[in-house]
Amino acid sequence: MFNVQAERYPLLFNAADAYVHTSSFEGFGIPLLEALSSALPIIATDTLSSREILGNAAIYFKNIAEPTELIDRVKDLTKEYITDFKSKSIERAGFFSRERIIAQYMDFYKRSFSDFQS
Repeated sequence: MFNVQAERYPLLFNAADAYVHTSSFEGFGIPLLEALSSALPIIATDTLSSREILGNAAIYFKNIAEPTELIDRVKDLTKEYITDFKSKSIERAGFFSRERIIAQYMDFYKRSFSDFQS
């Protein structure tokens, strides 16, 4: 297993041209968020967690056991206008911004506590 020190992690993302995510199971998907935040074009396995985090900011492939499909998705990426994927990544990363998440929690708490006050 390849371990990277936390402070060096952003350097690897910033040095990459794209991020390929081949995991067939992912918890929340912190590496996906980091790839989005680095404005990388992303190729990812078509799983519920990947779709939830990445939305339309990725090219998906279905069968991890079939390497030719992954190769085809990499070719698709090179054919696509990569700047478009970079802007999609930045836009999607904003969906998970600290400010937005805090606002959602505050709204949730206000609604929850107002139910108890009635």
